[in-house]
Amino acid sequence: MISPITLGPAIKERADFLAYAPPSMLSEMVTQVLRDMALPQSIAQAITTLHELQRLYLVHVLELMDHPQIIAALDNAAHFPLWQDFAALEASETQKDRLAHLMYSGDPFRRASIFLNISDYAKEIAERIVQKIIDHHEGADIWISDPWFHRRLLHVCDKEKAETYGDLMAQRMENSQRMIAFAGNHQSIPVTDPVPPVEMSVLYTDQYNRRHRENSPNLFYTSTRLPTPQSAKADNIPYAEYVDLFFRMCDVDYTQIDAAHRVLIAKLDNGKILRITNEDGTNITMDVSGFTFANSLVAKNVPGSEVFSAPHRNSVNGKIVAKGFFTPKDGSEIIQDITLEFENGRIIRYDAASGFEHLQCAIETDEGSHYIGEIGIGTNPALQSHVTNSLMVEKIGGSFHVAVGRAYEYTDYLGTPVHLDNGNRSKIHWDITTMLVGKSGRMILDGETIMDNGKFTDPALSYLNGPKNIEA
Repeated sequence: MISPITLGPAIKERADFLAYAPPSMLSEMVTQVLRDMALPQSIAQAITTLHELQRLYLVHVLELMDHPQIIAALDNAAHFPLWQDFAALEASETQKDRLAHLMYSGDPFRRASIFLNISDYAKEIAERIVQKIIDHHEGADIWISDPWFHRRLLHVCDKEKAETYGDLMAQRMENSQRMIAFAGNHQSIPVTDPVPPVEMSVLYTDQYNRRHRENSPNLFYTSTRLPTPQSAKADNIPYAEYVDLFFRMCDVDYTQIDAAHRVLIAKLDNGKILRITNEDGTNITMDVSGFTFANSLVAKNVPGSEVFSAPHRNSVNGKIVAKGFFTPKDGSEIIQDITLEFENGRIIRYDAASGFEHLQCAIETDEGSHYIGEIGIGTNPALQSHVTNSLMVEKIGGSFHVAVGRAYEYTDYLGTPVHLDNGNRSKIHWDITTMLVGKSGRMILDGETIMDNGKFTDPALSYLNGPKNIEA
């Protein structure tokens, strides 16, 4: 059984706030939702009720309680689905248990004030996490990702209300110490509301980014981007195989990866000039001296496995040719085959085989989006081919990625002091992955080849080199 008090003070505050709402056309619906919250429910039913309450809370704060389009949206479950209508990941019960465990147990310090951000395709997995939260008597606030309804909400907002909405989005997690977040590249129910998608990405961006930076520096997060049928189709992989690939990435031996990472990081931390090439035309150099590489396993990203740092901002020169499909934002914008040319750190030319307008929109976001804020090396041995899923792709064993835009400002990563900040600032941080394995890719550090054809040359790193090194 579940109640608003069990799930944390933020939910109860919303309920109390709405209980004193002035009479309106929605008063009956508000009353019913609050009545439902007081009744014993299953976890799935409770989350659906919370979803209704979340919508009503936003409508009330934005003073849209009597807006006819919003009233219609609240009453239209076909176009604006609730949690009960969301899709579930097509995975086995064992796989769902595994993912729930990895997401819930990521924080080594087990911070107890949890912000749980859940999305389409996260049903059953998120419900398992809620059960764990209840079993451990932890405080939590739940937020349901709701792009269908929020597009409609923003469509009727003026500039002032849109800024208030940005504040509300950033405030969601300010009372939490830890975030567990699910996302999908696509939604199971297409957005049919005729609202331009630019409204979801532009109107409140500045306000959200400012408040989010203020509220979340000390927030520990564990995130995943779930495999969806749409991503599988884009990558021409049967969905069942795509899901299986996702879980094979989750099930690698992170203890062996940790040991290999420590060897690799020692090399990189003592190096200066990193050069990376492949047969597609990539030939890029950068100075990483003085920076340190972070050891990213599975605590923050599920699936995980990469090492990452930053180059000196003005040191990047040459060309990156990244083949494949890329999604710079929410997955609805597809770019194919990206070329970036750098001179003294700045992107001076860029191109794409298709989706150039989306690439241009990302690169031209601001001055900082013309520079690199991160260099990362994917090391997950279960994946060695390019995929669209933005979290999976950056972990590919035998690949590297650069982030266009904002540098990480961590000074500590999972208890280890790090220096990752090259000073680059931007509204965006977008990872672009380039394949080295199967592409005659080489990674050369101060003249020494540390990777050849996407395979590390040091035997101590052999576990990172592919499926043949993983027990079936």
